[in-house]
Amino acid sequence: LLALRSILGANIRAEILYKLLTGAGIAVKKLSNEIGYSYSSVYMEVLSLKRNGLLSEKDEGRYHKLYLSAKGTTLIKNINSLFA
Repeated sequence: LLALRSILGANIRAEILYKLLTGAGIAVKKLSNEIGYSYSSVYMEVLSLKRNGLLSEKDEGRYHKLYLSAKGTTLIKNINSLFA
């Protein structure tokens, strides 16, 4: 998280990407509850990250779960390698 914050700043984007590093899918509502930001703020940032290809979304029953895309995973690995 510290590496992400140093590049992206201490903001909602860093929190979302860090939370999705586990590889487990998560719905926007649950994500907003877990990182402590409002649903609308998280939703708007998720839309931006999806438009930029960093997140993907899969329909799983009633829920639309978010995952890091291949591009997002590569970005995180590159950021981490800068600080290794």
